[in-house]
Amino acid sequence: MSKEIRPASHKPRIAIAGATGRVGSTLTILLASDPVDITVLTRRPDAAQLPKGTSIAAIDFDQPHTLQNALRGADRLFVSHGTSPQQVTNEIALIDAAVAAGVRQIVKLSALGPASRLNPFAWHMQIEAHLAQQPVASTILRPSAFVDILKRAAGQIAAAPGRARLARGARTLSIRVTSPT
Repeated sequence: MSKEIRPASHKPRIAIAGATGRVGSTLTILLASDPVDITVLTRRPDAAQLPKGTSIAAIDFDQPHTLQNALRGADRLFVSHGTSPQQVTNEIALIDAAVAAGVRQIVKLSALGPASRLNPFAWHMQIEAHLAQQPVASTILRPSAFVDILKRAAGQIAAAPGRARLARGARTLSIRVTSPT
């Protein structure tokens, strides 16, 4: 009689840096119902409002060992660092810690547009260049706009009858706004 040996199922572990921000918090909420383990990396663990089942790892960019410890066992890392003069240093430290911890894929939220010497765009380009040199799979996301920004502006748009028009290249989004009667 032989016994079939099955490998233990492995839920992917995703570490999210920037999970208390607008994009990271939304991603954390959306992933909470998926069959993944989520670890939120944050400098302010007491301020984190997280879905049930999400683990928190406190990090301190001035203490690099906290980054590698927080990433140990993670399969993927999502990086959404807030714009600041420390962004390049902090994100590169995070990328280096992820590589050292054996993370298999890094997804970086970047900025739209071609390379530029203007900050914060130049900061993103520096980080992307560093990430491209690492021995890890990587994905760069360059969003052009976020729908939640339009949602937040809905009241202002609705208050002004006429047409609101947002254009980006050849793509145009037109919104017909009418006054309530």
